[in-house]
Amino acid sequence: MIRPLLNFSFVLFLVLVLNLQLIQAQKIYTTYLWHMDQPVYWADKSVDKPDSKQFAEESHRLKMNGGNRYSGSTVAHPTNNLEEIFSKADRVSAYQSSPRDAISSIKSLTDAGAQLSISAGLMENIQSLGVKNQWGYSAAWMNPYKEAISWKTSGGFPRLDIVNFTWDHALSPLVSARTLKKQIQAHQYTNLKYYGTTSKGYWPAEAAFSERIIQTLVECGIEWSVVPNSKLARTLSDYEHPYNINGNVDAPNRADQVPIAGNNWFDATIDGRGSRLAVPYAYQAHKAQYVNPETGVAYKIDVVPMCNYFGYVDGYSGANVGEVQSKLEPYSNAERPTILLLAHDGDNAWGGGSSYYYEAVSSFTHGAANAGYKPTTIQQFLKDHPVPANAIARVEDGAWVNAENDWGHPQYINWLWPLYSKSDYRFNPDGWTEDARNWAVITATENYVTMAEDLEGGNLRIDKIADGGTSATNAEKAWHFYFGGLNSGFMYYGKAEDMEVKPSMTGNIAIEYAQRVINANSGVDQTPPSVFIPQRYPYNPGSVGFGPTTGYKKVNYASDFHVWTYAYDVSGLASVTLKYRIDNDGWNPVESIQNDTYAGGSEVGPWQEIEMNRRPMAADPTGDGELNFFILPEAKADLCYAEITGQKDVLIDYYVEVVDSKGNVFRTPIQHVYVGNGDGDTGGGTGGVSWSPEVPNQDSLIVITCTTATASSKLHWGVNGVGGSWTTPYMAYRPEGTTATTGSALETPFVKVGDQWQVTLGPFNNAAQKVSAVNFVINHGNNTWDNNNGQDYKINISNNLPDPEPQPGGITVSFKRPGDWGTAGVHLWAWNAGGDVFDVWPGQLMNDMGNNWFSYTFPESITSVNVIFSKNANPQSVDVTGITRSTCYEYDAPSGNKFTVKTTTCPASSVYNPVQLQALVYPQPATDRFIVDLPNIDMSKTYKMTVFDISGKPVLIEPVIQSTTVFDRGQLSSGIYFIRVLSQDATHVFTSRLLLN
Repeated sequence: MIRPLLNFSFVLFLVLVLNLQLIQAQKIYTTYLWHMDQPVYWADKSVDKPDSKQFAEESHRLKMNGGNRYSGSTVAHPTNNLEEIFSKADRVSAYQSSPRDAISSIKSLTDAGAQLSISAGLMENIQSLGVKNQWGYSAAWMNPYKEAISWKTSGGFPRLDIVNFTWDHALSPLVSARTLKKQIQAHQYTNLKYYGTTSKGYWPAEAAFSERIIQTLVECGIEWSVVPNSKLARTLSDYEHPYNINGNVDAPNRADQVPIAGNNWFDATIDGRGSRLAVPYAYQAHKAQYVNPETGVAYKIDVVPMCNYFGYVDGYSGANVGEVQSKLEPYSNAERPTILLLAHDGDNAWGGGSSYYYEAVSSFTHGAANAGYKPTTIQQFLKDHPVPANAIARVEDGAWVNAENDWGHPQYINWLWPLYSKSDYRFNPDGWTEDARNWAVITATENYVTMAEDLEGGNLRIDKIADGGTSATNAEKAWHFYFGGLNSGFMYYGKAEDMEVKPSMTGNIAIEYAQRVINANSGVDQTPPSVFIPQRYPYNPGSVGFGPTTGYKKVNYASDFHVWTYAYDVSGLASVTLKYRIDNDGWNPVESIQNDTYAGGSEVGPWQEIEMNRRPMAADPTGDGELNFFILPEAKADLCYAEITGQKDVLIDYYVEVVDSKGNVFRTPIQHVYVGNGDGDTGGGTGGVSWSPEVPNQDSLIVITCTTATASSKLHWGVNGVGGSWTTPYMAYRPEGTTATTGSALETPFVKVGDQWQVTLGPFNNAAQKVSAVNFVINHGNNTWDNNNGQDYKINISNNLPDPEPQPGGITVSFKRPGDWGTAGVHLWAWNAGGDVFDVWPGQLMNDMGNNWFSYTFPESITSVNVIFSKNANPQSVDVTGITRSTCYEYDAPSGNKFTVKTTTCPASSVYNPVQLQALVYPQPATDRFIVDLPNIDMSKTYKMTVFDISGKPVLIEPVIQSTTVFDRGQLSSGIYFIRVLSQDATHVFTSRLLLN
């Protein structure tokens, strides 16, 4: 009786051992994070629920019934079309059921699951719609998510982990610690209210992380946070910054560098978003810490890297197991395994659609499992592979690379464009932008709100802050409305809609409630000033600048630099002081905390002080005619700034101390900067640059000669420059050896011809791109540039070909239908030297423009064309040849069994004159699939995409059914194509080019 039991026990033991070995040997784990957000679009006072803010259903109803109107504005608010935003079928599904269904499709894999972040603002928006059964939402909208949460991994963790987030999609590193804590706690309350769950993880909005937020996360019970993997890679000692599309922004500052080497590096770029990444370091979980500068206590959490490259690919076309096998697997190890976290929006683009949730998730996850990888969740992964206590990494500030013209810059420039002068790349206190203004408003509002909280005793109820209502105290109501201006999307979209007025509107309401508390406690103020996290410009003083702020050109920054911030106190400010000290050896080791505390130690010098300049901000400092600040803020923080001079090749610690009129003191966190030894020229002009002919035309070969060039020199060039912005030259214009760089510029190496270094360009006579000027600077390597003393070089190209009527969208031919044709359409047959434009006679139906007028626009590659007009082949016109510009025709006279036509005046109201727009097509070059993204389209219309080859012949015609659409290349061969998307009513046309490998 015992023997079989022993055998069974032995077998069970072997199974457990083998399974344990399998777990231990696993090198790569995969998982997802899907991010969902829609802001509270108009957080004014609710009519339905006094003392709380409006959500989507109420805002829309008020707007459509004559409400939400304000003096100074001619329209109702919000200006966003809420019905269009929330009723989109993919979003209705994503906010209710798609994530559950996606996880269900991979549930057969033991630990497979996903993380999901959803703002509390979006939850409340959906709730407002669900209780009214509006736009596809039901009162049970939260139940599918709850079902997926109930499914457990082997460790008992949810298959769908609704992670911690900020209530309003606030940008974690740019709000104060006090605001961030309230935002997270309010989100935890709302998450529990609707989904009945709490999480140990955190997703920072835009993946924007800073070590400064770690203490707050720990105090909120959070154990791990997602970070962009580029923010780990850029701290490594062997990271070499690529000043091109794989870098895109300023190089990392040496103050953030650690002695660890990445060793195995690869560059990854998609849709202009590039990263240089180390494997496996940038794909492993680490620990990160923040040292409280007052107490010296180190707060630590686990940081889990999301994949800048793979995550973006997954969100736009689906991740590929083959790329994981080639880029990650050879360098991954079982001791510290790789975690492939595919993080992206779950409600936008392709990654928010049905094809993604119902096909791609299952396909990739099962494909990964079949390849020997382990699908999991983050919480399960950290249980199976705890991060070693000594694996403390440094995480550079910054967001993911997704945000255009931010690209993960360490200063979050897409949400806080720096105050600087483009002429000398120095700090400029008058360099206001709309986003900088918003932070001044937010900083002032916060001081009123926190003062009201302190005066009420500090024990505010988080549910009342989140929900508002008449039972909330005035301080709780102040917090409730203050939240409404914090969504980072308001700054992300800048001047669009009514975004820039929202922090002022909600701030004024918050101040109204806070002032009631302050007035009831006259003369009492124990609240320190509110101070925005200090910024510096330039980011890399004494070194090289690069990226959106420099026009993607290298700029040599001066070593002198400014620190600037905003400060505000209800009782007034007494002093604002910049304090800095010099590190003794130029390094800030993770093992020591002396650089991180006010007390310091033997490794750092004494604090030095500079009284900061202070200036109040005007109500509208931008002077921008595109903005309508029809609601002005009740309070704005002062701009405070000071310059640190005379320092080179040193590491500097700095912070700002602010004292109010009551003696309350606030000290900002300590920040660090390594200052290089540069003197700050803008490149200069080394002379010896010439070109021949001096006045070239389109057919000229242009020889550019530089007497100071070497074998390392490259021509950094573009065409048709306007205001410092260049256009990327067409493929046919690029000499051998030319490579792409960040932005619109190319680089072509100089070639030695005899005893001279030269680059030959031209001729610029390809119909695909007309060139009026060549713009260039010279990159001599080693951070040495010749930019003609900051003016750039420019060669004007004369147009020696007649072009009396520019055709921005190609030649348009229009024909007035004869009266005896009835309601029949008009067919167009076309050909030129390249052959027939259409495949089958009688050709293409022209667009009906009304009033018997029909039009057709050829792609811009066609500069001359011959046509025939017909009524479905019979009758037909004679050949109309040699058309080189847009022309209108009408019936003239019979000619045998055909008819002649004559030119006529084009009636502006009838001919084809659509709004010309640019489509975003990526990736470039594409392989199997390409994506067409149409900005701000009216989906009540129907659209048709036509792909033309280089000769102008249509080779692919497809309907476009949503703003972002993925297309298979089908049988299209490698080469250059032209894309045109036309609305059915011919009022809008989107154009772009497509390069296929």
